[in-house]
Amino acid sequence: MKNKGFFLFIILIFFNSCKKTESDETTLSTKDHSWEIQKKGLKPIIIKWNQYQNDTIKIKTPIDWRVMNSKEAWLLFSYAKENPKLYFSIMKYNIDEINLNSDKYMVEIFNQISAKTDNFRYILKKLNFSNGTHCYMLTIFTKEKNQDYITYDLIYQPKKIIYDFAFKTLNNEKNNEINYRKFLLIVESFEFKNEKIIDDSKFIINQEKRMKFEDLN
Repeated sequence: MKNKGFFLFIILIFFNSCKKTESDETTLSTKDHSWEIQKKGLKPIIIKWNQYQNDTIKIKTPIDWRVMNSKEAWLLFSYAKENPKLYFSIMKYNIDEINLNSDKYMVEIFNQISAKTDNFRYILKKLNFSNGTHCYMLTIFTKEKNQDYITYDLIYQPKKIIYDFAFKTLNNEKNNEINYRKFLLIVESFEFKNEKIIDDSKFIINQEKRMKFEDLN
């Protein structure tokens, strides 16, 4: 397939290297550059953030995250010196250049990952928004050298651009909900040319559908 090589980074980053409101859970962005994640019966989780920006991009990330140079990823952050497999990345593709829309992009991701390993499971959801667009939320569970990982991946295609946001972290039942909500906060903060790509104040979810990759063919 033409331009197939761009998927190599997706596979390497997996193996080597929207929000729901409930009465007992809140997330706040405070004036002192921090997010407060509150769950019923637990002390609030405070996450200090910094804003990374360049000529076209703005994004808030936890204060100790480090932006890394990458030839393949549009933007890559590392956050654990002791484990280089952990990362947050953003990839951006023009659908005319890769000859894929977001549906076929998802299928290709699955084909590439399943060709590399049988030792994974996934949850795939399609979120339909009131503005007529949709995104995919993919959660992948892997086991690598006796360590359990979870990767949250949000794929969104406004017009002719595919944005792929991915966050790989340790699979820990105690921390998974916090990490998932942290991932959404980071994604929602992302701006390209002073425009938010995923704006939770505008993207009202009309339908959430659990899917399998076969449903995309």
